[in-house]
Amino acid sequence: MMKTIKQENLIFDGMYGLAVGDALGVPFETISLENMRRLPCTDMVGNGIHRQRAGTWSDDTSMSLCIADSLRKGYNPEDMMKNFVQWKRFAKYTACGKVFDIGNTCRIAINHYLEGTPLEYCGNDTADGDGNGGLMRVFPIALYECFACEDKEDDLCAFLEPVHESSKLTHAHEIGLICCGLFALTLREWLYCEPSQEDLISVATRAYCKGVEFYSGLGERFRRHLPLFTAPEELIKRNEEELPSWGYALNTWNIALWSVLTTRNYKDCVLKAVNVGGDTDSDAAVAGALAGVIYGKSAIPVRWLEKLQNKALIDEICTGFNKAFFEDTGVPEVINDFSGNYAFLRMKTQAAICLGDHHYENAAAAYYALGVPAEYRERFAYLDARKAFKLYKELEHLEQSDLLISERLDSVLSALYAQHNDLRQKLMATGEATIIYDTTGGHDNTLGVCRCKECADKKHKNLYGKALMRVRKTKKEWIKHDYENDGSPVAGRNK
Repeated sequence: MMKTIKQENLIFDGMYGLAVGDALGVPFETISLENMRRLPCTDMVGNGIHRQRAGTWSDDTSMSLCIADSLRKGYNPEDMMKNFVQWKRFAKYTACGKVFDIGNTCRIAINHYLEGTPLEYCGNDTADGDGNGGLMRVFPIALYECFACEDKEDDLCAFLEPVHESSKLTHAHEIGLICCGLFALTLREWLYCEPSQEDLISVATRAYCKGVEFYSGLGERFRRHLPLFTAPEELIKRNEEELPSWGYALNTWNIALWSVLTTRNYKDCVLKAVNVGGDTDSDAAVAGALAGVIYGKSAIPVRWLEKLQNKALIDEICTGFNKAFFEDTGVPEVINDFSGNYAFLRMKTQAAICLGDHHYENAAAAYYALGVPAEYRERFAYLDARKAFKLYKELEHLEQSDLLISERLDSVLSALYAQHNDLRQKLMATGEATIIYDTTGGHDNTLGVCRCKECADKKHKNLYGKALMRVRKTKKEWIKHDYENDGSPVAGRNK
């Protein structure tokens, strides 16, 4: 049984740890290990390659704040991307009113989104997409998921899917996704186990083993990369020469975890990360986020906190982030944000279902499969939502009338909620709330409702939201009889 981890200071600990590490590394970015050894970083200074004043943080903190600010309203990848746009175009979420450091992969992904590319295709899933842009900003979503999934110790799919999706907005390569997952698992192991300093390596090893087991089960596209990852007990034996740092996710993860595991306080940890050279701000930001949670904000040197720029923005967003978990808002009259407590409503949630003779990893894959001729449906088995949609677009389609779409949705959702008791209970807990599938920015007014200016005068059909409400209504009596008076499932039913 997991312990309760709802401590309101955690977001401040990690976010300040991240921002200070980031600012410490900014002046030294791109400097080689050889030159760092000649003139190592010992304090927070200014100037350097970006010619910024001391305490100025970069895109690592800015994009983390974009995500944390979005999470104030619940989990919504589209909203995160909109915050990225605000940062890139208008310098919102910056330390000094200027965007001075943005990676090419992030820039290209945001531009794709602005050009109208569907959200799921904006990120780079090729070998060029294995940079550290997803990892450098993973802390807030990882912490959010620790809160949101704290009662689901063994449900790693539910825990890691949002972590992956937040990275995929820009960086969708499997190596980067694994790094983000290992960060999130390491954070969770620390929070749930309350280890002493001497237990750090065992905590990291536990997270590593869970990660290897999980990603091995996701198929060859993930499994083939796992030999690149090093177990913590072996990682700590490396020296700086064996830890190259040039912006790749695996390099940054190795340096960050190595810095955490081979030091005993926040200051030494982030300085060690910076002094490897290379992508110093990102390496120290990732290490700093973990070290901030481990040692607390109070362990960060006061002189560094005093120099840190725009602390008011960090405080505002961290305070708002906490409200997502420490204020009881109850069930709303209208549910149009499929995030947080309502993330289960999303069709691409990884909850496997059997439909006819086929197995599907999620409702989205099943829905797309029903939209093509029967001879193609087996090809959708074991695909995630993104790959299922891509395959669907490549195949011929069956008739797409509103009636037939609704029938397909009813078939898929009825199977989903019949085969997953936990999801059924959550759906019933929405009571009589109106469910609206918000597709703002995606311009889908058939399955959902897009509220952008372009779609203002269009008919909003909300077929997916209506299907959810139909299933909720028609299954009430059936669900009631499937459970004993104490709420436990009746033996033999709906396993």
